[in-house]
This record gives sequence, C-alpha cells and structure tokens, in this order.
Amino acid sequence: MSRLLLVGAAALAVISASPASAATIINETFESGYGVFTPSGRVDILTGNDYVPCCGTFGSAASMANHFVSFGSGNEPSGTIMSTSFNTVLGSLYTLSFDFAALGSGTESLIFQVAGQTFTVNPIANNNLDTTFANTSFNFAGTGGLTTLTIFSGGIANVDAIVDNISVVDAVPEPGIWAMLLLGFGAIGWQLRRRGRPQILTA
Repeated sequence: MSRLLLVGAAALAVISASPASAATIINETFESGYGVFTPSGRVDILTGNDYVPCCGTFGSAASMANHFVSFGSGNEPSGTIMSTSFNTVLGSLYTLSFDFAALGSGTESLIFQVAGQTFTVNPIANNNLDTTFANTSFNFAGTGGLTTLTIFSGGIANVDAIVDNISVVDAVPEPGIWAMLLLGFGAIGWQLRRRGRPQILTA
C-alpha cells in the first residue's frame, strides 16, 4: 500500500474513532424567565419556595431557590403547553435532554413532541426537591427546516409536573476531524487517478 493510501486510511480511522462534539441548539435553565420558550395556558416559572404555603415542600436552600417550569401551578388541572422552534437538518441526529419531576401526591405525565415523535415520562410526585428531579434524554432525527418542540402535561389535578434544564444538541465532528477526512479522501483520489494514467513504453 502506498504512503498516500496509508494517510487516507489513517484519516478514515480517526473519523470513526474520534468522539463527536455537541453543537448546542437549546440550553434553557429558566433562571431568567422562559428564554426561547413560549408559554400557553396554566404554566408558570416557580421555585420550591412558592410551594411552601400549600404543600410543605422542602429541600436545601439551593434546591428551594432553583427556578423551574410548573404545569398546573397549584392543585388545578394543567395540560398546558410550552413551545419553541429551531432549524434541523434532514436526517441529522439530535438529542433532547431535561430534568423532570412532579410536586404533590400521585403522578402526572409530561409529554414532549418534536420532529413527528412523542416522548413521555411519568414522574411520581413528592415534595422534597433534593430528591425529586430525574434526568433523561431522547434522540430524534431532524426533519429539515423549522422544527417545533412542544411540551405539555397530562392535566391531573393536585399534581404539578415540573421540568428544568432543557437542552437540544446535535452531534457534529470536530473541525480537525473534517480536515483529516478531506485530506484522506484527497489522498485516495490522487492515488487512484495516478494509477489510471496510461504507461508510455519505449523501445
């Protein structure tokens, strides 16, 4: 194998072995409002301290002061909606991740709809914010163009589903990886073209 073909093979090996970096599309903590999201209906940004008078919510000072989105906001049916839109590339893979929980007694589903797919989590409610939140993530394929992420709850009275730290990222190769890929394919193409040249024979 020629030296240039070895370079090309090495470049392809680097591509397949190197980790991808994540390009962040959404990263919302709700500490300064709704950010990129648009609320609709009975949905509010609250802290654990807002639940103390009614529900006996407790936790560390940091967890009680943390801002999150509450669906229902106090013993009433929720089923309310938040949404945001962003551009995706057709067929590209994206990851939606978030923290979720419920306050009160019982359980209430949280539904996430994006790119024609629906993801549902079913947090069991309690009032200890130090142990309430769980984290999960889902992958979805881009549909191309503007894509809407919609979030709503199951609408159960006396249970408030809550969500925080919502992010959407897409996996893209590092710039250096792209450079190695182009170098590798260029070397392979040059070698194949060189091999295809007719040989001139002399007597």
